[in-house]
Amino acid sequence: MSKSLIQERYWYSLTDKKFALHYIEAHFAKSTQINRIIKIIMAVASCSSIAAWTIWKQLAFLWGVIIAVSQVVGVVNEYLPYQKRIEEISNLKSEWSLIFLSMEKDWLKVSKGDMTEEEINDLLFQYEKEWNEADDKYFQEDALPFKQKCYDYAEDKMMLYFKRYYEGE
Repeated sequence: MSKSLIQERYWYSLTDKKFALHYIEAHFAKSTQINRIIKIIMAVASCSSIAAWTIWKQLAFLWGVIIAVSQVVGVVNEYLPYQKRIEEISNLKSEWSLIFLSMEKDWLKVSKGDMTEEEINDLLFQYEKEWNEADDKYFQEDALPFKQKCYDYAEDKMMLYFKRYYEGE
């Protein structure tokens, strides 16, 4: 039995949602890495500068500059989006994951033809509404920038997932 147009729309929506989940997962990993690096640099610069200052008094000015720069980075870091992104992406991913799992569960009914086109359409719009409502809760003051590496990662992971679990779809 070939898939109807509405079944194909449901399938494409399902694959798009999986892609989006992997895309924000990649952003989460990148934001976490950047935030961690900034904090480590600040801690090392501050601690090593204080220790070195007492040892090498002749370079006190240099160590003072290093401490001052690490303090400025600390203040600026509070205004960088990484810390907030980590929390928002984590929350959004949790909500989107539940929606995706429900969609995936319903795919069997959709693909077997157990539902009318109108029922499939209603189900699809219900999931789109839930997805968009979850999306609207986060990133009110910020947006995820497009990152080609995140895109490529998401594309590869999504393709692998559907090849592994839905070969032939």
